[in-house]
Amino acid sequence: MNQRSIFDISIFKITFIFALSASCLSGEPKAEPIPFTSEPIHFSAGGVQKVFYPRHDFLAENQTNENVSNIQKSDTKSVLLGNKKKGWVIRRLSSKTGATSFTKDQSLPNHLTQVFSYSQDGGALFIFPGKVAVVFQGDRDDVSVQSWIKKYGISEYRRITPFIIVIDSQPGVASVQEAEKIKTYDFVKDAYPDVATEMEAK
Repeated sequence: MNQRSIFDISIFKITFIFALSASCLSGEPKAEPIPFTSEPIHFSAGGVQKVFYPRHDFLAENQTNENVSNIQKSDTKSVLLGNKKKGWVIRRLSSKTGATSFTKDQSLPNHLTQVFSYSQDGGALFIFPGKVAVVFQGDRDDVSVQSWIKKYGISEYRRITPFIIVIDSQPGVASVQEAEKIKTYDFVKDAYPDVATEMEAK
């Protein structure tokens, strides 16, 4: 399985492949429930409109023990995609079970997140593991970035370039919502949720 974290920042014609992708895929999720959507998500990235289609026949799990799957406990016929058994892993649910079976009050428990594709008809599966790239309108030094994150209550960040930082968010739909919110902040040119791409579903 080829699993990686990519920010496709088309406005700059640059693709960043992060060395921190392992932490994106295996980091501990935040404690709050994760919002669930039954509808496609429309998102503008670098001026290009994208649509993320939820795949209710799949579900991703942040699995800390390779021998324990909470999804499999509830759906014994679910199938693991690929060979990865720790961190965010994707499972195909059985025909009798859908992703909505794991929701409560339109939310998922914090160790689960939805799976998406760019097409209604299938294609590569991906999740939002809980990182947001923030693209500033110009280069920002450390002092100005520190002032900016303090103003908006952001606890931590990682600098990627002089004008791009990465911040943590909740996984799934919440990271898309966070990116949309950050777009309205001062000095921000754009913001993108991180995407962790999985293998093609067979």
